[in-house]
Amino acid sequence: MQVIERLMYIGPNRRTERTAIEWHLRWESGEPDRVRTGLERARVAVAEVLTGAGVRIDTDALAAGAPGRVAEPGSAPASDGKTLALFGRLLADLAVGLQQATGHRVGFADVLPAGPDDCRAVAEYEHPDTGADAMEIAMRLLTAALPGLGWEADDDVPGGDAEESLRQFLQRAPGSVLPRDADLLIAAAESLDIPWVKLERAPYEGVTGDFRIRPHGLLKFGHGVHQQVVDGTLSLQRSARLVPLLFDRGKRRAALKDLALPLPREPRDARPLTMTRRVVRAASELGYPVVLKPVRRIASQSRTPGRSRPPLADEARLTVELERLRRTDPEVLIEAHVAGDAWEVLVAGGETLCAVRCPGRAKHPDVGNGAVIARDGFHPELAERLESAARRLECGLLRFSLVSDDLAAPPDAAGTTVVSMDPAPQLDHLLPPDSVWASRAAERFLRWLFPDGGTGRIPLVAITGTNGKTTTARILERMARNDGWRPGLASTGGVYLNGELREAGDLAGTGGHHLVFESRDVDFGVLETARGGVAHSGFMFDAVDVGVCINVTVDHIGEFGIDTHADMIALKRSIVARARRGVVLNADSAACMSMLPFAEGVRIALCSLRERAGSLLNQLDCSGAACVLENPGPDPGGAWLVWHEGGTCTPVLPVTDFPASLDGAARFNLSNAQHAIAAARLMGIGFDAIASALRGFDSRYETNPGRLNLYDEYPFTVIMDYAHNPDGMRELLDCADRLGYSGRRILLFAGTGNRTDEEIATHTLFPVDRVDHFVVRRYPGKLRNRQPGEVPQLMRRVLIDAGVSEDCITVVDPPEGAATVALGLARPGDQVILAPGTYEFETMWNEIVSFEPAARGD
Repeated sequence: MQVIERLMYIGPNRRTERTAIEWHLRWESGEPDRVRTGLERARVAVAEVLTGAGVRIDTDALAAGAPGRVAEPGSAPASDGKTLALFGRLLADLAVGLQQATGHRVGFADVLPAGPDDCRAVAEYEHPDTGADAMEIAMRLLTAALPGLGWEADDDVPGGDAEESLRQFLQRAPGSVLPRDADLLIAAAESLDIPWVKLERAPYEGVTGDFRIRPHGLLKFGHGVHQQVVDGTLSLQRSARLVPLLFDRGKRRAALKDLALPLPREPRDARPLTMTRRVVRAASELGYPVVLKPVRRIASQSRTPGRSRPPLADEARLTVELERLRRTDPEVLIEAHVAGDAWEVLVAGGETLCAVRCPGRAKHPDVGNGAVIARDGFHPELAERLESAARRLECGLLRFSLVSDDLAAPPDAAGTTVVSMDPAPQLDHLLPPDSVWASRAAERFLRWLFPDGGTGRIPLVAITGTNGKTTTARILERMARNDGWRPGLASTGGVYLNGELREAGDLAGTGGHHLVFESRDVDFGVLETARGGVAHSGFMFDAVDVGVCINVTVDHIGEFGIDTHADMIALKRSIVARARRGVVLNADSAACMSMLPFAEGVRIALCSLRERAGSLLNQLDCSGAACVLENPGPDPGGAWLVWHEGGTCTPVLPVTDFPASLDGAARFNLSNAQHAIAAARLMGIGFDAIASALRGFDSRYETNPGRLNLYDEYPFTVIMDYAHNPDGMRELLDCADRLGYSGRRILLFAGTGNRTDEEIATHTLFPVDRVDHFVVRRYPGKLRNRQPGEVPQLMRRVLIDAGVSEDCITVVDPPEGAATVALGLARPGDQVILAPGTYEFETMWNEIVSFEPAARGD
């Protein structure tokens, strides 16, 4: 059994809306027959191991949803594919069951066919390490029960054999369970359409320290300028000044005094005490019984309500309790014990929600433990005083520990006393997590965070496609800036915040998207969304306003379960399908137009360099729009970018006024501009801002690095462009033809080691009839399972077999400095085309501009 690929989806993804692990499984020779005859026995054997370890999993239900059960003796044998599917589903179910057995609230499992000898097992996880370990241990258990099934265990998972690794897993996994009140807040956010992320899960790191309020409870709600970070149930923006109150009872008592709430009696010297004689003297002053409380609470201590300090009836008991408390804190507070019914009152979103009777503290036998009283059971004066305190503290969830003979009576008459306060109550310790009260508390808290129906969302546009994504995203980002927004741009060129580069690199996936979302300066997101990040990690967003697909070509096939062009179209479609407001599609691409039936309930805008607006709009309903090239005026040669919407035709800009089009030679940039215009209009950006952005967008390296960058300071022309696939190369060479040249064409390009020989050959042959001299290499960096020199020599052989003279081929290996080699071959009138790798734009551009004429051999 081989695991060909392990994918970890850190957000919603193409399989499910939940975080999930996906394993690509493949049979080895002879394994299907062995598994087919032994899988049912293996299931029973695994069930016995689990029972022996004290794990309760409904093993009879394991793999019940798989396509077919194991064949019974005498029946027709299952196919290899069906047997593998059953094995994969059993693996996924078992991984989910192991997590459930340790308290993790997960439930999704599935198996996907991937070929006659392949399948993909998918299992939900909540904590990444726990989920990965559960999958590994499930495989260990199954392979241990299936002799002859090959498998190489992951050494990173503790434990030796299957049973020992299971035992260790059962010990450590409960420590990473998500708090139930975090679940409550997430559920409330989803019901209110507020985006959320867990800040202690990938792509973020776990945060630990004595400053933490609730381990595994750090959540962020909203995006950009609207985001709110919550630790446990405390807002770290609006309620940050309350954090010290959680760890210091002296400060908490001072805050309660400032709020003028009724408190237990204190001695005249109410400072924290350390000396035994002073504690005894204070107790005598107050009169027994008294209560001692440590001043400080360490982060690991529970704040479980209802666990009140014991009343101390005499000096002997006082001394014993004082010595016990000093083991963790040398300072204590002392106050008079207040007798009566003890209640925990929850104020949520500034309103008194309910009171819960504390167990074992009933003065009146008719008041049951755990009884809940709603706000209408409070005296109005009591409710108002507690609500006023919450408003003054600016706290979204606040728990008051009260002693009161009657909550419905006036506070003074009922002897109501506030004995404690918690500005970050643990809802799951206060209320049953599945109760309506807990859900209401979470919802009111989020409504307090985002008042007036706010959702914390910022406008988002996701742009996908094989080629043109980066340029389209850069143009749209300029349009948004011109319209008064402060946009964040995530792209293969890095993350830009309001036009400034904040982090360089290929960040057109989850890594870049989360950098945009977490910036407090961003109020508009432009998200270039590459297939790789979506395929192996999922989405950082649940929805966007507008989704754009520019094209889908046959590229990157064979990775992450994307084996055909149809698979790639489906993946790209999953991106635009998350659009709620509008979808922009390239009408010149059949692949894009195949997505049209899936874009229901949103506005659709079509873009075309070939078709007229009427033919496009006829395919849409009355809310549809189109961006085309046409001549709206009397000048017969004046092509414009024109927007059609609602029966109105709006000329946006003449082609000649868009510098990046090179007077129309770069038709792919005209298409990119169309898609940016369409997305901008669907987002409500004005025409003046759109036109201004296009006028200022050119092909200089400083404007659009790595995309059609021209340099004409030499007697020959240099073009640098990231044309990394056949379609991109075709568009680039067509543009280069329109620009013209009088000498030879020299092309520097590369092959990628993780492509097949056939794919590298196709890429190499594509420009064979349009280039005079080839400079071939591999991309710098990892060899990707190839030997040094293997890729460029393969490209050289392909060119020679295609009839290219050896004198017209230059091999550069190692690949660094290849631009200088290509430039050194050029003569006056030549056209030199350089195709850099993803991370080479700056390096190669510096080679171009620093090239010395003497090195050219003029």
